[in-house]
Amino acid sequence: MPTQISPPVILMATDRDRDLAQALEDRGFAVIRVSTGKMALALARGARPDVLLLEQQLPDMTGLETCTMLRHDVGLSPEVPVLLLGTAGEGLPDEFSDAQAVPQEVLERDTPLDELARRIESHVRTRRMASADPTSIALWCSVVARS
Repeated sequence: MPTQISPPVILMATDRDRDLAQALEDRGFAVIRVSTGKMALALARGARPDVLLLEQQLPDMTGLETCTMLRHDVGLSPEVPVLLLGTAGEGLPDEFSDAQAVPQEVLERDTPLDELARRIESHVRTRRMASADPTSIALWCSVVARS
């Protein structure tokens, strides 16, 4: 029986956009949506997400603070990509120097869904390829070739 490729799991911390979570689910992602940084911290280790999608302004802390705590306190692997959603001016502070906790991308909150999905897929593909055995890579390539 062929190996099944599980849908990419996104841990999404936002208190704003329920429609985005649904749109990503409609594109084949498994989305775990939480509304605070503390909830993301509590779920991150057990959920084993492929990607974290964090709103920069959460009710209890910033997305950057959440990212830092995920990397240092929760021990989330640096291979798990973190995408930070914000607006112009909400990016990384100039004095931020913790290279281990920097998100892989800082995106505008209004990034078109197609572009956001492509970026998430790219991060998932890179992460899975880096940790996959050759059989999984061949299976993934055959699935992509059929789609």
